[in-house]
Amino acid sequence: MSHFTLFTKAALAASVVFMTNACASSDSEKDAVPSGEVALNTLWLSNQCNLLPAAVKALEPEQHLNDAAVERVIVIRDTTKWQLFWKSVHASQFEIPKAPDVDFDKHSLVAVIASPQSRAGGGIELAGNAARAEGLLQVPVTIRDPAAGTMSAAVVTQPCVVVQTYPALEDDLKVTAGASSTN
Repeated sequence: MSHFTLFTKAALAASVVFMTNACASSDSEKDAVPSGEVALNTLWLSNQCNLLPAAVKALEPEQHLNDAAVERVIVIRDTTKWQLFWKSVHASQFEIPKAPDVDFDKHSLVAVIASPQSRAGGGIELAGNAARAEGLLQVPVTIRDPAAGTMSAAVVTQPCVVVQTYPALEDDLKVTAGASSTN
C-alpha cells in the first residue's frame, strides 16, 4: 500500500471522528456552562471559505467586527440560510456534500470567516464558549497563521469555522468574534 493511500485513509478516518465528536455533545455538558456564557460546538471547519457575492448579501453578515483578522461573522438561524451558506462555500466543487443537520429550534449557527491568508498552512478554530453581555455575544476563535520560516504553497486561503450555539440565539442579539493569533 502506498504512503499516499495510507495518508488518505488516515485523514478520512480523522475527519469522520472529528465530525462525530464535534456534533455529539450532551445536554449535561451544556448545563455546566457558566452564567454569562453560551455553549458552542464546532460543527464544520474549512481552509477555503469563499462565499459567493450573492450569498454574502443574502446572508446579511454581522457588521460588529473589532478584529482585522476576522473578515465577517454570519449568524444562521434557519435551514434556508444554512443551505444557502453551505452551497455557496462548496460552489467550486463538482459535487456538493450534504450539509450537517441542525435543529434550529434548539441551536443557531455562527460562521466566523477569517481574512484571506496569502499562503497555505493557516487555519481557524473555536477557542472556548462565547461571552455574552449587554446584547452582544463574542465568539472566541484562534487564527493560526502559516508558521514562519516554513515552506508552504503560495495560494490564497480563507479559513472559516461554523459553530453551533446552545441555546438558539435571539434575533436581536448582536454577534461578533474575538480572534487571537498563533504561529
